[in-house]
This record gives sequence, structure tokens and C-alpha cells, in this order.
Amino acid sequence: MKRYFFILALMFTVGAAFGAIVFGSLTTLNNSTAISASNSVGSFSLPAFTLNVTNNGLSQTTDLKIIQRTSLDGTNWATNYVWNPPSTNAGTYQMACPAATLTVLQDFQAVTTNSVQFGAY
Repeated sequence: MKRYFFILALMFTVGAAFGAIVFGSLTTLNNSTAISASNSVGSFSLPAFTLNVTNNGLSQTTDLKIIQRTSLDGTNWATNYVWNPPSTNAGTYQMACPAATLTVLQDFQAVTTNSVQFGAY
């Protein structure tokens, strides 16, 4: 129960800091879950770079797929770029990953096991 009060206090604090309505006006939840709208809390940039990829020949270009992924925690991953070689011939090919800016989003989830009313701004 302390954890839920902490989460609600955090929602009030963050909502006040961003000046945004998190869950709107006083809301009644009855043994349910509510998820707020997401909002941006920052961003980070990935530089452009090039990899050299060598293969010994492919039956089709989709036999090899390289996926560039990004994670903030090492558990949850987002795909940024997918590359397949341009040819089935054996050889070395360049994979040019473009620069990318990723926006960090957050939302809040309220979970109740009984009927409560709350609001977070």
C-alpha cells in the first residue's frame, strides 16, 4: 500500500513539475487499472556510423538481417534501423546507419484493489 501512495505522490510531483494534467480531474477507479497519456521527458541522439559486413554468399538477401537496437535499461529494446545486404554475392558490404534522435516518453499507471478517487496534475 505504501508503494501506491508513493506512486501517487510521484504523479502529483511530476505533474506539477511539468505543468501537465496526468490523470485529469478527480477520477474514480473501482478495482481496475488506468493509464495516463504519455509525455516527453527528454531525448537523446544516436550518431551516424558505418559497419563493414562480410558474408560468404547468400541464397537470398533476406538470409541476413542486421538490426540496430537501443535500450535505456538493457532489457527493453527499440529497433532503430534494419539492414539487409544489397546482393547475394559473397563479399563485404557497408551498412550505413543514419543518425537518429529518440524521444524518451513516460506515462503513469494507477492500479486499485478497491474503489478510490484521485486526481493528479
